[in-house]
Amino acid sequence: MRYRKLMYRTIKAAAALCMITSCVALASPADTHSADDEATGYSGEAADRLTVEEVEAAPVEDRVISAEEKGTEEEAIQSLPDTWSVTLEDGTEKEVSVTWECMDDFDNDEYTSYVFKGKIEDDEISPDLSENDEDKLIMEICFESEVKAERISEDSEVPVYEVVLSPNSIIPDLEKEQGTGEVSDDFTEDYREAADAVIEVVQEEKLENSKLSDEATELFQSISPTKDNYLYNQLTDEEQVFYNEIDKWVTNYLYYGGSMTDTAASGITYRTTAYIAAGNLTAEQVKDVRWYYTANNPQAFFLSNLIIVSGSTGNLKMAIAAYPDADTPAEIKAKAEEIAGNILDLSDGISGSTEYAKSKSAYELLCGYVDYDYDAVKNQNEGSLKQENWVAGNISYEQSIISVFSGSRRLTVCAGYSKSYTALLRRAGIDSFSVTSSSHEWNKVDVGGNWYATDTTWADRGGSNVSYNYLLKSDETLMSYDGTGKESHVWQSRWEGRAPVSESDYSEATGHKWSTKVTRKATCAKNGVITRTCKNCGDIETRTIYYPKTFKLAAASYVYSGKAIKPAVTVKGSDGKAIAAGNYTVTYSDNKNVGEAAVTIKFKGNYYSGTRRLSFTIKPKATTLSSLAAGSKGFTVKWKKQATQVSGYQIQYSTNSKFTSDDKTVTIRKPGTVTRTISKLMGKKRYYVRIRTYRKVNGTTYYSAWSDLKAVVTKK
Repeated sequence: MRYRKLMYRTIKAAAALCMITSCVALASPADTHSADDEATGYSGEAADRLTVEEVEAAPVEDRVISAEEKGTEEEAIQSLPDTWSVTLEDGTEKEVSVTWECMDDFDNDEYTSYVFKGKIEDDEISPDLSENDEDKLIMEICFESEVKAERISEDSEVPVYEVVLSPNSIIPDLEKEQGTGEVSDDFTEDYREAADAVIEVVQEEKLENSKLSDEATELFQSISPTKDNYLYNQLTDEEQVFYNEIDKWVTNYLYYGGSMTDTAASGITYRTTAYIAAGNLTAEQVKDVRWYYTANNPQAFFLSNLIIVSGSTGNLKMAIAAYPDADTPAEIKAKAEEIAGNILDLSDGISGSTEYAKSKSAYELLCGYVDYDYDAVKNQNEGSLKQENWVAGNISYEQSIISVFSGSRRLTVCAGYSKSYTALLRRAGIDSFSVTSSSHEWNKVDVGGNWYATDTTWADRGGSNVSYNYLLKSDETLMSYDGTGKESHVWQSRWEGRAPVSESDYSEATGHKWSTKVTRKATCAKNGVITRTCKNCGDIETRTIYYPKTFKLAAASYVYSGKAIKPAVTVKGSDGKAIAAGNYTVTYSDNKNVGEAAVTIKFKGNYYSGTRRLSFTIKPKATTLSSLAAGSKGFTVKWKKQATQVSGYQIQYSTNSKFTSDDKTVTIRKPGTVTRTISKLMGKKRYYVRIRTYRKVNGTTYYSAWSDLKAVVTKK
């Protein structure tokens, strides 16, 4: 069992998430085994035998073996190849016999896969194998089908695949990340055939045990946002990539029976999604995008508010905890079917011929369908993220539409109201999503091309009693209800520039139905204009698009790191408010080596046009003083070599520790030099010394920061 534990520690440490299950596959590095005669069982003198120079990996078609049931250990071994290709030390190739040993407890039903190690049996050769070649004699049989793979393009010579993997799976050697992408040029014909074979098997099986019914699938697709959804289009390109990665995993869990990851080993007691790579996003952006996703996707009912972020900026990854009663394929499917049926039933009651009428009808239906769970709020105020405080009566989860459309109690809090209202509105063809304050959640609703704020939580007065004070209002109106010192409807900073501002209440009496047109885009020097015309009465309103006035980089200078440097950009309008990053693209050039780097901000979309260029400095890496040795009326300086992107060094010395007077500078023009003797100084005098690197680029000299000071007293 030690081998298996070693292997899985290695896998987890590497965060390998790419194995097509239902296959036999090469495993991770193994312990090196002895190759002497006694250990291998060979007879005869070693000098009479040739040594194996290289073991050829099993062809993909042999490694991809579907195994629907575990069977017996003997049956599993019989499915493994009994010969193996090797290259001997004289260059000849040979097929040798292989025997197999199961490295696991085959009778343990907890395993979903079993690791086998092969052993070369041939008394004419010596299998003096390297560790790498031993790896090629390791195979794994898996007994799950947890992958959906589909060839989505036949147009190019290199096939394009959509591969949705289970969080616990590993694909060896295919070098294919999860998601959509072109298979690399070194994806050989054998690999293509093997991948197609797996795809065919998976498509035939259709994952019937976990796949949603057609009716439920249609429902959840109808309440999911489209890519022209308002909130999605406020995200930057990199944020959209991360958002899309979250969506791929949610799609896998909801529609295709993907399994959550057990993270108990990391101290988290809940199952989570797989770790999802966040590209170059900061930790704050990672958290924000997760909020944007759950606020915009009510169908992700099984995701909680608990997340795990790991890594460092530029290499972050995130996992989202699932609710304990909806974290397995069977549980998700059961909840999904129930939720879908109840949403269908309730949404069938939405009436009205206008968007206003439908919004009002859904508002009334939801308030009459569910009640506020005061006990859940009391529990949450008394605890933290403990499971018992997430659960209302151990049945429904309060931050999700589970609490509204699953179970019989129909109790929820603001997040359940808000996400459920979005689901009903999307069924009626109206766009909506949730926004949050530090203590509350409500909706933004698009009616007649204008965005209004709606709060179904505060509207519900119990039973069939409904207040219309919170239907399609301005932000200011909702905030006026908060009370002295309260900020229930003051949205968090993450929504600035992302959620639309609601400037006025909807007037049923006037019945305005606005058609909005940008009559002049804002440029980098001039405001733009939005004109709104009411289709019913002809009223015209104009609004200002404030031009981009202030541009700021996260920092003006950086230190050379060998990697491309991409400082974050902030743009504010002439009104002082941030302009959402979805309105512009940012590209970088000359941003790796020492020198002047360029940032180009190009505006896009309906509201802005124009381009602004900024710059920042990349300085050479600093060095440090290694030693400072006193000499007669002088001293010898030694320092750490810093040759990459460095033209030379400057040594500065002074009798003044602040270098405000009496300082001298010596320039060393060879970056390979690491020592210099300074002479003709005063004897028995204390000198302070520091050093920095420099690099000349196109006639401009760029300096690193100075090193820490060292002091030396010269000799007589």
